[in-house]
Amino acid sequence: MNLPRVFLTSDGTGPASRRHPWIYSGAVAYSEGAEDGELVAVYKREGTFLGVGFYNSLSDIMIRILSFEPVEDLPELLRERIRGALSLREAVVPPDADMFRVVNSEGDGLPGLVVDRYGPYLVVQMLAKWTERHEGLLVDLLREECSPKAIFLRAGGKVVEQEGISPKAEWVGVGERYVWTQEYGHRFKVDLEAGQKTGFFLDQRENRRLVEGLARGRKVLDIFGYTGAFSVYAASGGAEEVLMVEASAEAVGLAQENFRANDAEVVCRVLKGDVFEVLPRRNLDGPYDLVVLDPPALAKARSAVPRALKAYRALNKWAMKAVADGGLLLSCSCSPHVDRRRLQEAIFTAALEAKREVQVLEVRGVGPDHPFHIFHPEGEYLKVFLLRVA
Repeated sequence: MNLPRVFLTSDGTGPASRRHPWIYSGAVAYSEGAEDGELVAVYKREGTFLGVGFYNSLSDIMIRILSFEPVEDLPELLRERIRGALSLREAVVPPDADMFRVVNSEGDGLPGLVVDRYGPYLVVQMLAKWTERHEGLLVDLLREECSPKAIFLRAGGKVVEQEGISPKAEWVGVGERYVWTQEYGHRFKVDLEAGQKTGFFLDQRENRRLVEGLARGRKVLDIFGYTGAFSVYAASGGAEEVLMVEASAEAVGLAQENFRANDAEVVCRVLKGDVFEVLPRRNLDGPYDLVVLDPPALAKARSAVPRALKAYRALNKWAMKAVADGGLLLSCSCSPHVDRRRLQEAIFTAALEAKREVQVLEVRGVGPDHPFHIFHPEGEYLKVFLLRVA
């Protein structure tokens, strides 16, 4: 392909020389007429070819590398990457699960593109400018390779400003806002149009199953319960009772439907309220034998990390105080800018402040349908600690 050329400021000793897929704006010297969202050829300062990637002058991540080899046919390369992603899911997704991640951005060699399947539908998160420029091509490829009934395209939040993408929330084909899906024998109603992420926290599937296996005979507290998935699994696992805390009225309504659909309404109850107000001021009828703490991303930018760490310390301290002696705490963070070491330090400080003895039993992450690339450690965004609290 005859591509516009972009030259870097360095001689190739930066992260991209170690196959990191992001090239920041400060590392770019100049481009030869490249347009935003366009595929470009990337060269080191002295003129040596580095790779091919998508260019965006509006973004801090100015180039997202697609390949470190020359690209002759973009549509066929994208098709190949989608087929590779589908092949992996066929091997790792539970047979009865009809909701899972199909494409996980850099982890599947398609930076800035997230595709999730919910039953007959696909939900696409457009997280980079190129996905907007090549929207028609992507839709055609996904239709051909995945055969969905319809595709919902989503672009919103800070990414719109950061990437210069037009806000988008629209169906290609005839879809529906709510759909019933299942995993490991549990049924969930998902809001595809307005739900968090693409409607459901698909990345926590294996951690939900862990909770199911730990819940028998236990009293469970589910903090930031969203639409009740952890609570449903706890009830299925034989929990004596489950209390879910969630602020969103819409999420609480879906949670209650999910409880009924899974015969969990007798065991599960909901406290609607802001966790940051409820948790430090009430004992919540504790203590609890098993506490799940799964807050939303508290640091979506590097500048937010100090504030996020303070919040993680407070949340974990309050959660530890709610755990019975010898009980368990599953502490999660999905903030991409808070790495495992920093989260562990926050939990360490929380244990000191709560005056509790804490053992780390297991450190976990996403399920296998959310692969991250070894050269892109930022893709390891979900950190999960299983803790014993005494």
